[in-house]
Parts: sequence; structure tokens; C-alpha cells
Amino acid sequence: MDKQILNIINAIPIWAGNIEIKKLEGGITNDNFLVKDNKKKYVVRLGSDIPEHLVSRSNELIASKAAAKCEISPDVVHHDEGILVLDFIESKTLTNIDIKKNIINIIPIIKKIHKEIPKNIYGQSLIFWVFHVIHNYAKFLNDNNSTHVKILDTLLKKSQQIEEIASPFEIVFVTMIYYLQIFSMMVRVYGSSIGNMLDIILHYLI
Repeated sequence: MDKQILNIINAIPIWAGNIEIKKLEGGITNDNFLVKDNKKKYVVRLGSDIPEHLVSRSNELIASKAAAKCEISPDVVHHDEGILVLDFIESKTLTNIDIKKNIINIIPIIKKIHKEIPKNIYGQSLIFWVFHVIHNYAKFLNDNNSTHVKILDTLLKKSQQIEEIASPFEIVFVTMIYYLQIFSMMVRVYGSSIGNMLDIILHYLI
């Protein structure tokens, strides 16, 4: 394991005695570790802001605290710049078969994420607006002389058309990565029958 990462984790001032560190798989914009001290287990997430992708760790912290208050995610134990420490929850990753068997139980949790987390978010208004993200990416590509600059005007016009056609919108708590993961899961589990399954999901979400 990278020595710098080990030093960062060891320096977190909450450990009771010596610690064991294990790398966890996954993490698109961060590195995750299972840390065990003399009392309990924790998950340590290391990651910096990524302005070009509108990734802000302060937003992640606010959302994590709100989700914990709704009893959707583990408690936030410690945080510092680029560091988030959460309680570890003993659990298992659901297989495709598990998801099929429990889909009716899973959907209310998704609905709770959408509806209840916003009630526990305070301070500066935080909103993920996909059309703003597209607009922001276009500026980033222009500023960095991307080879795709010549097609940006066409893509931005299409984005504007989609935004106008799709309006109005209901604002719920969600992240782009979260939706991509959900959709990917549904495709993986339900394959060609995903259309029927999405009808079921919409029925329980609305």
C-alpha cells in the first residue's frame, strides 16, 4: 500500500491503539479503506475535490450527515480535508438474484433517499443539475482546446431542446453516479425486460 496513504490514515486522531488497514474495492473518485482499531471497524474515504467534474467533498460530507440522520447510511465519525471516516456496517453485496428477490424492499429505500435526505440538508443550497453539468463540461472542453470543440454547439443545442421538452422537474436528492449505478444494476439484473421493471419502480417511487 502507498506509504503516503498509510501515513494519512495513521495520522487520523480517533484510533484506539494500533490499527489494521485493508483496501476496499470500488470508489470512482475516491479510495476506500477498512480500518480496524482496538474497539471497532471504520471505513475511511480519501479523495480531493475535482472541480472539472463538479465533485465537492464538502457537499459529500453534508449529504453523508443528512443520510445518517435518516438512518440510510452510517454515522460520520470524523472528517478533515480530503478525509471522511464512517462507521463500518457488517453487510453483504447483493447479487443479481438477491436484488430480484428484494426489489420491492429496495425501492422504498430509494424513495426515502429522494424524499427524506433533503429535509436534513441545511446551509448553502446544493443542487445537481445535469444540464448545468453539460454546459460546464462544454466550457471546460473549449478552455482546454479539445478536439471535440467543433461539435459542441450542436450538442449544446440538443441539450437545451431536451431540457425544454423534459420540463417541469421535481427536485429530489440524487447524484449522477448514483443514478448511473442504479440503471447499470437494473440492466445487469433484468436485461431485456428492463422496461417492465422500470414501470414497477416508477409505480413505487411516485
